[in-house]
Amino acid sequence: ERRPLIVTIENHPAARPQFGLEQACLVYEFLAEGNITRFLAVYLHQEPDKIGPIRSARPYFLDKAMELDAIYAHCGQSPQAELEIPKFKIRSINEIGGAGIYFWRDNTKRAPHNLYSSVEKLRQYAEKKGWEKKTEPKGFNFAPDVQINDNTINKVIIDYPGSYEVTYNYDPETGVFLRNMEGKPHLAGESNRQLTAQNIAVLYANKTRVIDNEGRLEIDLLGEGKAVFFIGNQMVEGKWKKDSRSTPTYFYDQDGKEITFKTGQTWIQVVSSTTKLIAE
Repeated sequence: ERRPLIVTIENHPAARPQFGLEQACLVYEFLAEGNITRFLAVYLHQEPDKIGPIRSARPYFLDKAMELDAIYAHCGQSPQAELEIPKFKIRSINEIGGAGIYFWRDNTKRAPHNLYSSVEKLRQYAEKKGWEKKTEPKGFNFAPDVQINDNTINKVIIDYPGSYEVTYNYDPETGVFLRNMEGKPHLAGESNRQLTAQNIAVLYANKTRVIDNEGRLEIDLLGEGKAVFFIGNQMVEGKWKKDSRSTPTYFYDQDGKEITFKTGQTWIQVVSSTTKLIAE
């Protein structure tokens, strides 16, 4: 009965452990400048009371806000995103754009790695703006029991640049992947538990290039491109397809059949065409 809420969460080592990732329905991981990754956490069902650290917007983050018909919370933005937020009528909750009372700083951490909010506060702002409405995000199919093939996988390594390599180890007892960063368990700030994924979708961007002197990126996820899906511990190769910035992304196997994910938290790893992926 409400719109998805998307929040930019940073992944600099000083930002860890993050809050709110454990309770997100979807988590996107993108490269940002400096070979650092950032997350877009999507909330629809759960309401964590602390989310962050929250950082700034990029144009390719706006694509996800548009395709999910979502409300988007962030702190500042790149120059290009600053132009595009009003142009595309993004439902923006910007901490430095007049919504500061809906965020807070945690003084136990140093800025800029200490800005947080909550689903309750952000939805209060959205209701004040009249943005809430019943929505049905498209592009994702879920089922409680999904059997794809016999191609079972126990470990997935995504070789993001620098020190941001991600490893997922499948845990047969719980039936989920356990997430690691830099060879260590990636922990949730609120529970100190290791973050998990029921599904992992690795999407290869058509183009990833630096566009300014600050090292900011252009990441092209329009048209179609290669994808690899890990659903439970089963791997299937396929593709993603997205017709325009505001339309949904759809996921297909090699036979053109739309992917059905297993019910549970899904991590979408956006990578460049040269990123090394190891599945074993």
